[in-house]
Amino acid sequence: MLLGADVGTRLFVTARQGRTARADAADQPATERPAPALTPVDERPAPALTPVDERPAPALTPVDERPAPVLTPVG
Repeated sequence: MLLGADVGTRLFVTARQGRTARADAADQPATERPAPALTPVDERPAPALTPVDERPAPALTPVDERPAPVLTPVG
């Protein structure tokens, strides 16, 4: 268990040093360098959308309302 505690302490100290280094870097003045070139926006027209099928839906098959045939037992 001492090993786990030792590793945890090292990770904590390393993380703390990293935060300190980032805070120190934030206090430094920004370097004057040109901004990176932006990617141009694609100005081609968008492709035409597929039109919605406006034909009427096919008629539904009517339910067979005739009485079911009487089944005769076999044998």
